[in-house]
Amino acid sequence: MEKKFKNKIRIICNFKFYIFLFFYFLFFSFNIFSDQTDDLLKNAIINENNGNFDTALKFYNKYLLANNDEKVYLKIIRLTPDYDSAVQKYYDFFKKFPASRFRFLARYELSKLHLINNKYNEALTESIKLKEISRGNEYYYRASYNIASVNYKLNKFDEAIKEINYLLSDNENSYYKPNCYYLKGLINGKKENFKEAENIFLFCINNYSGSDIIASCMYELIKLYIKTNDLKNAGNFADKLNESYPDSFENYSVKNLLKNSNNISRENELSYLDEEEVNKDNRIKSDLKLSLDINNSNTVLINKSYYIQLSYLSNYENAKILMDSYKLKGLNDIFISRTRSTGSNNIFYRLLIGPYFDVNEAKMRQQNLNTKKINSIIMELVKSYE
Repeated sequence: MEKKFKNKIRIICNFKFYIFLFFYFLFFSFNIFSDQTDDLLKNAIINENNGNFDTALKFYNKYLLANNDEKVYLKIIRLTPDYDSAVQKYYDFFKKFPASRFRFLARYELSKLHLINNKYNEALTESIKLKEISRGNEYYYRASYNIASVNYKLNKFDEAIKEINYLLSDNENSYYKPNCYYLKGLINGKKENFKEAENIFLFCINNYSGSDIIASCMYELIKLYIKTNDLKNAGNFADKLNESYPDSFENYSVKNLLKNSNNISRENELSYLDEEEVNKDNRIKSDLKLSLDINNSNTVLINKSYYIQLSYLSNYENAKILMDSYKLKGLNDIFISRTRSTGSNNIFYRLLIGPYFDVNEAKMRQQNLNTKKINSIIMELVKSYE
């Protein structure tokens, strides 16, 4: 009897031991698998940051097989080089994640992808859809501005002006107002309302000095003055553009305009680099930081703060050299910020100090820089993680 009892105990113990082994190996295997998927994600990010987009895509796709991750899904769409494939993937995303908190962002990116590829009617359709579903968050205003932009490209000026006037009248919309004035100026220029266009560009320049759009406004104003044969004002604003944005695409274009006075009529038609020229492989490559840009109520978080800008350059190496020269003067808190020009869609590099959450602190620091004969401007910048 005692022997049978001992055998039962032994069997039970052995059974528990095997269960323990099972769960131990299951846990061990899970950790190994988890480490492997983490490595896939790391390799994907490293390759993307190094510009190896095709290799990054392979790692992201492998990672997605093991993790149903919405962010990675969007990463894959952004890096997909073929336009038709990328569009289809966006529609697949909407079906796969109908209640995704990133649905506004995805719809916005789809409209931008159409725009990059000059599919203006498709871009307009997606922007209208986005406006319908996003009332109450930042994408509502983005969609509205895109509707105005696309109508401008389609020469539907009345529809564009209607949308612009709505945006300008909305007190909740502050971020897009400079861009709206810029677009309104362009439309009036196209309609040959030159005096109205001039007044709009001047208003934008004088009232939104910290906006990215100012260089574009100056450029369009100079073109307008050349067209109306007001060469004195053209020269004055060319000097201002050269002083404020010396290494910008707009300044380079103006120099070409003024250099070739015998060919002004042809050069005057010079426009910004088209978006498809900048993004020849049709990818949308900007960083995804989605965990930072949308809260639980699907509202885009926009962080406003004040920065002191010392320069605005188109070449990273030049920005690095200039930053090092400022550090030799004791400006150890200076840094480089990468940004995309709204007008030209080109990448530029700001030399900044900050942030300051109180404008008076920024002004005090600017006064200190003035004593060292260092020119600067105070900017209210918005970080929105698009």
